[in-house]
Amino acid sequence: MTNDLDWDHEMDMYLSPCCNRHECNKYILRMKGRLTYFKGVDHDQFISTASLDVWEMIDLLSNLQDVIDIELERDRLNHSYDKGEI
Repeated sequence: MTNDLDWDHEMDMYLSPCCNRHECNKYILRMKGRLTYFKGVDHDQFISTASLDVWEMIDLLSNLQDVIDIELERDRLNHSYDKGEI
């Protein structure tokens, strides 16, 4: 999958290999503090929020794709409704 985004896609979150990846096969999801439910963290600091293996990332990707598909369809329907097409 290529990244066709027009913005810095690692501005608010990113994945990086765990320091023991050769043993655990995990990646660390780091997110800006303002995106987490953690209290007392710097809102602009990256916080380690999850440790994921490739299968867990695939599960997350599938969940994200489901939500994205629903939201894009909702936007399309709302746009059509606003234009009087529905």
